[in-house]
Amino acid sequence: MTEPRDDMALHDDMALHDVIALHDVTVRYGENVVLDRVSLELPTGTTTALTGPNGVGKTTTVRVLLGLVRPSSGRVAGLHECTRAAAFQEDRLCAHLSAAANVRLVLPRAAEAGVEDGLRAVGLDEAAWHVPVRTLSGGQRRRVALVRALLPPADLVVLDEPFVGIDAASRDAVLAWTRDRLAGRTALVVTHDPTEAAALGATLVRLDPPRTVSDQDDA
Repeated sequence: MTEPRDDMALHDDMALHDVIALHDVTVRYGENVVLDRVSLELPTGTTTALTGPNGVGKTTTVRVLLGLVRPSSGRVAGLHECTRAAAFQEDRLCAHLSAAANVRLVLPRAAEAGVEDGLRAVGLDEAAWHVPVRTLSGGQRRRVALVRALLPPADLVVLDEPFVGIDAASRDAVLAWTRDRLAGRTALVVTHDPTEAAALGATLVRLDPPRTVSDQDDA
């Protein structure tokens, strides 16, 4: 197998397109191919839910879209000057800061008034707003991470398994608030649960080994 040319891995330098897209993107670490010639389109203003078995490259796809991983070959289009916000599988919160402070870190000052409304909307008790997040449960931290990803006015929102660990009693309310926050925005949500895609009004797309990404339906 020949090594990819560096010039094939460049991001498209055009202005933000109607569609954010991966074109035949491959990611390789040494001889290990973790993403193989994947093409995926994210139409502007819509939510796409990416599903598929473990190990097919869903999280790698997320990292490519966020600019954290450079493709070995292929092209990424529509991300020039595109602001991005994300919630990862791991929380990536500042453990010594409170829930409210973690969210404020990523917000312009004019938007800080919405922090408490966001935390309330995902069912986080007020007692948990102002204590270090290291003292919170895993499910509570997931909610904080979700609020932090959804409140900033980003052009692209990427959520990797954002509802894992959120209790069933809160799940419907969290999904409804997430759908409201994503309305009219371009978003990719990685999930194993098609009911989450349906609740978000997302287009369900499946990533299959070794390379096929196929539209399944509008959830």
